[in-house]
Amino acid sequence: IFFRIHHTMVQLKCVGRGSGGVDEMKEFCNEAAVQWGLVCFTFGSGTFKRHKNIFVHFNGQNVGAVKRGKFNSQKSDVIDQLGSTHSDIEITSKDECTTDHFFDSLNRVFVSDSGNFSLSELKEQYMQSVVDCVGMDPLASVASLEIQIGKRPLASEMKVKGDRVLDAVREERGPFNWALYYPDPNQLKLFNAGSLSVSELKRVLPEDEVLYGLVRMGFGAGQFRRTKWVFVHWIGEKTGAVKRGKAMSVKSEMLDLLKPHNVDVQVSTPAELEIRLFIERMTKMFVVDGKNELDKEVGFGFDEFMAALAEEQRANAEFFGDCGEIDPDVEYDFKETVDAVRKTDNPINWALFVTK
Repeated sequence: IFFRIHHTMVQLKCVGRGSGGVDEMKEFCNEAAVQWGLVCFTFGSGTFKRHKNIFVHFNGQNVGAVKRGKFNSQKSDVIDQLGSTHSDIEITSKDECTTDHFFDSLNRVFVSDSGNFSLSELKEQYMQSVVDCVGMDPLASVASLEIQIGKRPLASEMKVKGDRVLDAVREERGPFNWALYYPDPNQLKLFNAGSLSVSELKRVLPEDEVLYGLVRMGFGAGQFRRTKWVFVHWIGEKTGAVKRGKAMSVKSEMLDLLKPHNVDVQVSTPAELEIRLFIERMTKMFVVDGKNELDKEVGFGFDEFMAALAEEQRANAEFFGDCGEIDPDVEYDFKETVDAVRKTDNPINWALFVTK
């Protein structure tokens, strides 16, 4: 008597994806779980552009032995579903999910057909590709915001007036944390405002306008929270010379109108507002209690920023009419996500999965 054994493939659920490379993927790694990742590394440009797809086995260091064995036995099925890759890497902690660690571990794979480029040069090319991807896909610049509370309405949708919006941005945990205004110091004419920081702000920036704005950036939660205000001067790349000159002539008045602010920055492309790059830029400008932000004791990084932003979302849930918490039911389509990472013209360059 012969029995036919039916093998059921494991089902995979995408728990995060984005365009910010492995350093962004790190934020979704769970050390109490076994996860699977697909990352696309891009090097060079034009006819010399090359892509390396890497399979990632995140074997969380805090996973129990029984659970670890169960999920690790599914590895071959997962590989079949994610498709062929140039190589694979196994990591056990979030600290290993960094660009430096991946390059140190996969250096032979990356330099195998790199011509005369050194590993450090390839790393620079990869980092530039990440910046380019973020610029192509501003919606995915901070993928964690996509699975927070969903899309919240902008001030324009809520019919909130410009002076009320500005008051909210000036508060420590007000419902709006950014606001953009037209260059008119005689009347506070609101362009738009929102609650999901610069990753949301950059989605609405017009290419043919000059705008002035105020952004509130918090770092840390509770009693450890520190808040800074950034005066933003947006100059769209397609703004005409006359309009540009007229708007520039009132900058000093707009600076005074939009107080308080700790620093003044000028941007002309959405890519400059990729949150990690923006935070890095700010840390070189802020001074807190007489210490430069780069002082490790201060703790002004991405994690601290996200902690403050999450706190703001909870504090203003009633204002926006939502729960202010992470929505566990948000799920990306599996096939679409895998295809997105593999497509060379798609800005999504990483995805992380768990087995259902």
